[in-house]
Amino acid sequence: MEDIGLSDVADKMPYELSGGMRQRISFARTILTDSDLLLFDEPLSALDYITRIQMQSWLLDRLNKFSDKTAIFITHDVEEAIFLSDTILVVKDVPIKELIRVDVPLSRNRTRDMLDKTEMINLKNNILSMLKNGGANE
Repeated sequence: MEDIGLSDVADKMPYELSGGMRQRISFARTILTDSDLLLFDEPLSALDYITRIQMQSWLLDRLNKFSDKTAIFITHDVEEAIFLSDTILVVKDVPIKELIRVDVPLSRNRTRDMLDKTEMINLKNNILSMLKNGGANE
């Protein structure tokens, strides 16, 4: 509980916790499994914006500690994908027949302000263009 920042609410019932607190517990359970592959399907989508960006940083920090695990995130948030990922796979068509690989040129020790770099803004716009055009702009 200390590692996920919840030691002060250890005696609380789940319904007494905020959405962000419940997400941290869920992430901790997932990360601490023996699995080498972790799947996260829109894990932050129900959170408000501030809690969401705080959880992104928290989650990235925890995943960096467990670098022997591979995490797959499904998200519709391009900025979240860039911040949390080393590689992004953009769906080209639905139903899925092809994925376009996009490498994220950021170090593992990234911060949110890195998303404001021109290179990251261009990357975000390129991915958004791919999504708008069904992945046509590789």
